[in-house]
Amino acid sequence: MLLVSKVSGWFKPHEHTWIEATCVAPKTCETCGKTEGEPLGHVWMEATCTQPKTCSICGSTEGDALGHSWKEATCTEPKTCAVCHETLGNPLGHTVAEYTVTREPTCGKEGLSEGRCSRCMQTITQPVPATGQHEYGEWTVVREPRCRWPGEQQHSCLVCDNKETEMIPALGHDDDNTWVITRHATEKSSGERVTHCSRCGDVCQKETYDML
Repeated sequence: MLLVSKVSGWFKPHEHTWIEATCVAPKTCETCGKTEGEPLGHVWMEATCTQPKTCSICGSTEGDALGHSWKEATCTEPKTCAVCHETLGNPLGHTVAEYTVTREPTCGKEGLSEGRCSRCMQTITQPVPATGQHEYGEWTVVREPRCRWPGEQQHSCLVCDNKETEMIPALGHDDDNTWVITRHATEKSSGERVTHCSRCGDVCQKETYDML
């Protein structure tokens, strides 16, 4: 049916209101239903392991997903799809019945051991922890102690040169017990006298005294 409108005594046809073509429908007037041209047709993306064949324009699907093609897990790789490489679970891990020490550990260095995996027959190595059992030599004083300050001594492991440091306690003052007058007493005021450390000269004792 042709739709027309009367304008100034003349009949003027309405213009079509087109809906663009889709994958399955041609360009179509939404008012009168007239069509023009052909449907676009689907643009298919091939099916994958998890998605069926799918149109990239309208999202329509066809058939089923392919499904994964699994390769079983190994010692180092999880179960894996050979097509899309998706993984499932974890690697099995190596199975070694017995390890043999090939390098002995020392007090400060790791050793090494080897064993063969019964599943994949690969040689597996693993570290052997250091023993931590140092063999130290004699102490050497690196800072002498003083009356009020501690000293320091150090010794080294004879195997790995690991060093250990230890504090030497402060000596404390050595009072000479010799009184020295620092202020003489008078009839009106007391005097003062002190003793000193024989090593550093610091005052050890201080007291006042009066005239006899």
